[in-house]
Amino acid sequence: MISTYKYILLCFIASLISILWIDKSLALFIHEYRYDKLILLRNITEGMPAIFITCVIIAIFIKFYKTDSKINLRNILASILASSYFYIMLKITLEVKTLLKVIFGRYWPLTWTQNNLSLIKDNVYGFNWFHGYNNLGSFPSGHSTLMIFCAYWLSLLFPKQQMLFFNISICSIACLIILNYHYLGDCLAGIGIGLFFASLSIFLYEILCRVLTRRK
Repeated sequence: MISTYKYILLCFIASLISILWIDKSLALFIHEYRYDKLILLRNITEGMPAIFITCVIIAIFIKFYKTDSKINLRNILASILASSYFYIMLKITLEVKTLLKVIFGRYWPLTWTQNNLSLIKDNVYGFNWFHGYNNLGSFPSGHSTLMIFCAYWLSLLFPKQQMLFFNISICSIACLIILNYHYLGDCLAGIGIGLFFASLSIFLYEILCRVLTRRK
């Protein structure tokens, strides 16, 4: 748990550094060389959140089945409760992310939805504090938050595949940056938020799991 919080802090520090010295030039570089026109990357990244959420729910059911090696009403109910808990914690995490978007009000790198103000189209860069979301909602990246949150859960349930889950997440997040959907700093902050809430939710989940799987 302590090592996880070190990574969380590192993500937030790296995000600040990126905002101050990297984000603007990187977004302009990507646009100049037209990497943000790679539509194939959009197809790869847009469906990943739903896939990862589904994978976590399926993994929870598999985990409870392996614990008892048989299917019974108690295991089914425990799986439903555990997967519901995961989804509730994910929704809470995303609500916090949305609140942060409103607070920071960061302009987007590229105009891609609802005629949002952006660096590429409107030559605006920075933060419009407490006026965020939709038109001004680049920071933090909700996609990054969700992907890392789910990857952390999947790593708990299937630790041997930990690197696979996180590599898929990072690839999906990298697509956001290449497409100029988000700045690098947005994604680093999203990763930090995802790690924080995932580790917190898993700490509580492990207590819940011990109670649900306790043999009579």
